[in-house]
Amino acid sequence: YLQLGLLLAWDGQYARAEEVCRRAVELQEQYISGNAGLQIIGANARLGYVYYLQGRYEDALQQYERGLAFLGSSDHALKDRTAIEINVKMGAAYYRQGRAAEASRHFSRALKMFDGLVAKGADDPFTRYYIACVHALAGDADRAFDSLERAGARFPALTAARMARDPDLDALRADPRFAALSDHLSGSGTH
Repeated sequence: YLQLGLLLAWDGQYARAEEVCRRAVELQEQYISGNAGLQIIGANARLGYVYYLQGRYEDALQQYERGLAFLGSSDHALKDRTAIEINVKMGAAYYRQGRAAEASRHFSRALKMFDGLVAKGADDPFTRYYIACVHALAGDADRAFDSLERAGARFPALTAARMARDPDLDALRADPRFAALSDHLSGSGTH
């Protein structure tokens, strides 16, 4: 459900993406309540992202808050990674609203959590990608490209696909490194 929701959102099929993500939220809530359901983490974050892509920032923030509340009761292995993702996405939503102080607070929290994971040896490409988004939104192109290159080294096709669609990387698109990295990751570059 989470991946299907993301793909539908990328394709601009927001109503269907929302429907699929709401089903993931239902399954997550059923699991928590002890009913059937599936152990899912990040369902609210994915639904929030569907709203975010539509410019529905308040709806997105509401889902991100719910996602953070859920994480407080979870012992899922991806809890820390999901918390970083949610803080990045919350910061991005606040950034889009022109609420710089709130954006900075969430970006700083995500970076601090990420540094803690890296110190423990848990530097994964998915989280590294979210950190690239923080740096791009904060205007630090060098660090953004470093993180994108590291994420792309492990998952080139996925990173290229995300780069092509992610509005949080818009500030990097005019930089020649963006096209070069995208071409390299998608296999059409000569690097």
